[in-house]
Amino acid sequence: MEVVRDGVAVALPPSRKTRALLAYLAVSAGEHRRERLCSLLWDVADDPRGALRWSLSKLRAIVDEPGCGRIAADRESVSFRPLASRVDFLAIRERIARGVDHVPAEELEALAAEFRGEFLEGLDLSDFHQFHAWCVAMREDARKARVSVLEGLVRRLGSRPGQALPYARALVQADPFSPEARAHLLRLLAATGRLRKASDHYESARRILAEAGPAAVAALAASWDEIRARSRSAPAVSDATAGFPDAAPGPPSGGPPAAEAPAAARGHTLSPLVGREAQLARLRDLLDDVAARRRERTVRTFGEPGIGKSRLLAGLYGTATLWTLVPFRRRLARNTLTE
Repeated sequence: MEVVRDGVAVALPPSRKTRALLAYLAVSAGEHRRERLCSLLWDVADDPRGALRWSLSKLRAIVDEPGCGRIAADRESVSFRPLASRVDFLAIRERIARGVDHVPAEELEALAAEFRGEFLEGLDLSDFHQFHAWCVAMREDARKARVSVLEGLVRRLGSRPGQALPYARALVQADPFSPEARAHLLRLLAATGRLRKASDHYESARRILAEAGPAAVAALAASWDEIRARSRSAPAVSDATAGFPDAAPGPPSGGPPAAEAPAAARGHTLSPLVGREAQLARLRDLLDDVAARRRERTVRTFGEPGIGKSRLLAGLYGTATLWTLVPFRRRLARNTLTE
């Protein structure tokens, strides 16, 4: 939980109950009777009405501004007025209320990035049962909203499996007992040439879905059989270029001189890359993440001189998508890869 004003996070009070009160008021629309709020967060022995007054005074200093009082209170009730403000949870829920198919893919990606953990992570207050029950219910609502956003993205980006893959992985984390979510991930792994990873994921997913019952396991097995049959009849697809039909081999125009590029880009024959499958697969996964999220990632390779660091990066260079090539070439000399 955070409060942001003009792009800067505001320091919140150390009292967990005060922060929980702000969250409850901001997310639960309408007026709340003081007795209800007292029973929600304070014991009778704590002088609950006095504690509520103290917490409200702390919250006013955080969310109110001159001429804009967002905490409204009288002798009987308290409410939060979202004047010139945005509550992200409510905004996301409202945006997808008519279904994610009505939301552009770019906006869905922005919404997906707003999920950075559980709803009110760290503010369980399990000793206060009413608040805890409300918090658990809101967490489930937030999880369902995240699943809807991620499912929409995976479907929308189906023709670009390299870009869809990170969202499919996040979908499995958000909905681990869904055979549909697991099948999405298996298809994208296969579409990007990661059949071994897909097979490993299928075995682990089958064990996990056993807790959901035989129907879930059977659904996953049917999807996996279909994926394997399709993979056997389809041509191989390069990991990094999957989903980027406009990617072309060779250095981009306007890039650095050919002398800066690795041997593979200059048309030289490279010796076979042996014994580095795991490292190369990890680098390809990071490239997929960079391509999907358009954010910078930095990878440092290290080892004894002559162990093959440059050769490893040269092998990756050959599968990089067009838009990643220029910065990559500039950094090869020092064995650092960034977007």
